[in-house]
Amino acid sequence: MGRPDQRADWNYFNSAFLRVWIGKSVAGPDPVVRSGTYTGIESRLETSNYWGNYNGSYKTPTISSTKAYADAQVRLDWRNDGKGTQVHNYTASPRV
Repeated sequence: MGRPDQRADWNYFNSAFLRVWIGKSVAGPDPVVRSGTYTGIESRLETSNYWGNYNGSYKTPTISSTKAYADAQVRLDWRNDGKGTQVHNYTASPRV
């Protein structure tokens, strides 16, 4: 298998992506004013070493809106784990 600090040609994920929603705080349900889905995170995660270091960063294109908040979701489908897509939600503060 090699030393842990060596990079390997492994595919850790069947899929991985980030979703971002920009919502406007209003009375009642908050409408989504902008959103985006970013798949570039998979290649960044795939090129990491044993400890998850990939000597770089991942940045999404800019989504801007005034007086709004953002929620995000990371969806990871680990290869061969039999669990399917794992969803990790990140929620903004309800007050802006």
